[in-house]
Amino acid sequence: MLKLENTVLRAPRDSDMEVLLAMRNDVELQLQLAARPRPNSEERVREWIHKHSSDPNTLFYIVAEEAGAACGYIQLTEMDSIDGTGRLGVCIARAAQSTGHATRAIALLEDYAHAILGLRKIVLSVLSSNSGAIKLYRKIGYLDVGVHREHHYARGAYHDMLLMEKLL
Repeated sequence: MLKLENTVLRAPRDSDMEVLLAMRNDVELQLQLAARPRPNSEERVREWIHKHSSDPNTLFYIVAEEAGAACGYIQLTEMDSIDGTGRLGVCIARAAQSTGHATRAIALLEDYAHAILGLRKIVLSVLSSNSGAIKLYRKIGYLDVGVHREHHYARGAYHDMLLMEKLL
């Protein structure tokens, strides 16, 4: 478990299922992540958690409030120990957005990835229309490094993906 102020990163629990199921079925939230929204059963969410939790090249944590209630998840995928890189993904439930949980969760994950795993850089891609996420990433030191033009198809149109990175 990792903790900063009132934000905790921890392993998934059965009690998280209601929040995760709601998040994975929130079409607008999934579209913000450039995911392909589709109906998710509890079984599918459990399989998704297991897949991420058991991948040796992935860190997967529940983002929770200090009292224990889940409010999102964060993951570092495609970790490469030779290149020292990983790909960031973070999702906070809409009710918990703008509370500082994402900022603290990213800081915790970055510190762990650098100090314990020896990673030196984190990369991410975000929809160029997701201004809230882009503002957060820039505020905490991520730099724009490129754009995949018309890269993601959703709602009948192609959307640009902004590429960002941070040296740890």
